[in-house]
Amino acid sequence: MIKQYLKILRKLKIMNKKTMKYAENSFCDYIFRQIGTLISPVFIILRLHPTSINFINLFLGVIAFLVVYFNEEFLNYGILIFYLSVLVDNTDGNVARYTKVASFHGRFMDGIFDILVIGFLRLSIFYFILRNYNSDILIILSLLSILFIPITHLYYDRYSAIVRWSNQLNKTSIQPYIRNKYGKKINFFLIDIQHFMLFFILIFYQSKSSLENLILIFLIFSILHFIFNSLLHFKYSYKFLKNLQNLKRNN
Repeated sequence: MIKQYLKILRKLKIMNKKTMKYAENSFCDYIFRQIGTLISPVFIILRLHPTSINFINLFLGVIAFLVVYFNEEFLNYGILIFYLSVLVDNTDGNVARYTKVASFHGRFMDGIFDILVIGFLRLSIFYFILRNYNSDILIILSLLSILFIPITHLYYDRYSAIVRWSNQLNKTSIQPYIRNKYGKKINFFLIDIQHFMLFFILIFYQSKSSLENLILIFLIFSILHFIFNSLLHFKYSYKFLKNLQNLKRNN
């Protein structure tokens, strides 16, 4: 069993050599991907299909919310379960590539489940705020954070789809992912700060005043992340797409 695990792990590391570079990930995402690679051989040995792993990820996201919903004092446990889902989420791609079942349908489902899981975390925080703090600012920021999650991903997917369509129609070669080229360091910083705040919540959970400040900072940077990506996509969509024709709209 150990020999089989190590053999699979070595192959996964070779397969991920180009995509696992630190410069291509935020600090926290890089760590999650490394741990996900260590877990992936277990799922491969158990012969779990990547879609099954996606459903495990979603199930953990739902459980994380329900833990807080049924006991609002358990936000720390909800966050821990959320991070377990994050680690699981970093295995399905490895399993799909290793078993040669990677598909765009799988990528679509993975993206949808990711949005749902992140949404459940934000809902947990919102419910925790309602039950523990009498703060209109926290409530408003929390609601905005929940609202902005699907909108942020809409920017990513809509821009990517339009650019690919334009590339096909106008024979251009525009990069379909802005965040992979422009504003990368700022995006990574905003992502890492949110993760750090969640980690600090786990550490300082017993201090209600510290917890309130950490949640506030988390929500602020979550919204800043949305604003930054909004401005980024508005700017570069105008720059790259404004002069490209769209004469075959119904095609």
